[in-house]
Formats: sequence, C-alpha cells, structure tokens
Amino acid sequence: MDILKKQLSEKDRAGLESVLGQTVANRMINADDIGGIDTKKLKPGDLIKITTSRSKYEIVILEVEKGYAEKIEISGGNLKNPEVGYLAGSTYGGSMIKPHWIGLSMYLEVSFPNMEILRSSMIEQVEVIEA
Repeated sequence: MDILKKQLSEKDRAGLESVLGQTVANRMINADDIGGIDTKKLKPGDLIKITTSRSKYEIVILEVEKGYAEKIEISGGNLKNPEVGYLAGSTYGGSMIKPHWIGLSMYLEVSFPNMEILRSSMIEQVEVIEA
C-alpha cells in the first residue's frame, strides 16, 4: 500500500474518510502494514491455515485467477465438508473488500457457486504451506 499512501492526496483522503469514516479509511490504507497474505502470489496446491477469533479454516488453492478471486477448496469453521468456492478477499465487516488479501484483524470472505457467502470472524493468524 505504499503506492496508495504516496498517491493519496489530503483531499482524496478526506473524501475517503467522509464516505467510510476515519477508522475504516485508515485501516484500508494501512492494511498491508498490519500484515496478511497477498493471494496473487500463491500457487495451485498451496495450503493456507487460518485461525479466526471463533474458528479454524484450511484453504487449498485450486486455481490462481487473474481477475476477481482465486478458486479454492475450504474446510473448517461451520462447514460440514470441504467446499469449492472463490476467495474474494478480506473486509473490515462492511461491503468494501480488499481483493486478493487475507488480512490480520480483517474478515475472510469466500463466495460459493450457489451464491452463498462465508464471512469469517476476525482473522488472528495466517500460515501458508507451499505445495
């Protein structure tokens, strides 16, 4: 996000804060500094272990998409069986999402072919095990 910080003028930042509120705007701008995983850098077969405030998930990258999301298989949490879906990214709880990002102190968002969306509790720990 260093590029965004350098390019975001005071006027643009004020506009962003007026729409999102100061706290959310600051979190989105500084998300990279808090820590997380850039999913565009992952490869098929990589395993991601995620611990949230309420659950644990395991995600296997099936396909790395150039566009909106990565095709994944996810298990854990309230899922009874592993399911195939698309990793949309992370959010701070609202509708604005940071795509291709699994961010600490954020909420993971996965969409499924049946149009259901999984939003995790707050992410506390992320580990990547390369294929």
